[in-house]
Amino acid sequence: MPLFCLSVITIVGGVVGAFYSYTQHHIKEFIGYTGINQIGYIFIGLCIFDNQAIVNASIYYLILYSIANIVFIGSLFYFSSNGCAITRFDHISLALSKKSPAGVINKYFIILIGLSVWSIAGLPPFGNFFAKISL
Repeated sequence: MPLFCLSVITIVGGVVGAFYSYTQHHIKEFIGYTGINQIGYIFIGLCIFDNQAIVNASIYYLILYSIANIVFIGSLFYFSSNGCAITRFDHISLALSKKSPAGVINKYFIILIGLSVWSIAGLPPFGNFFAKISL
C-alpha cells in the first residue's frame, strides 16, 4: 500500500509540475516546476524495485538532468555577471540584442541556454530523451 501511494503521489506531482512549468514566464519558477516534474520521472523508476536496470536508468536520468540544469543556471549566471540579468524568458531576446563587444559570446550562451532547456524538456536528439525512454 505505501508503494502504491508513493506511485500515485509521484505521478500526480509529475503531471502538476509539467502543466505549471509550461505556463511560467519567470525562470526561477520554471526551474522549480520542471524540477518537480523531473523528480516525478526519477521516482517512477525508483518505485519499481523489481528491475535493477530501471533503478540504474533513474540514476542515469538524474545525472543528465543535473548536468542540463548546471549548464542552464551557469549560463544565466554568466549573463548576470556581465550586467544583463535574465529573470524572465523575454529577457533572453534582450540579452541577445545587447550591443557589446561580447555580443558573439552572448549568442553562444543563448544557444547553450536553448540546448539545455530542450534537454530538460526531453526532446529527441538529447540525452534526457533517451533516459526518459529507458524509464
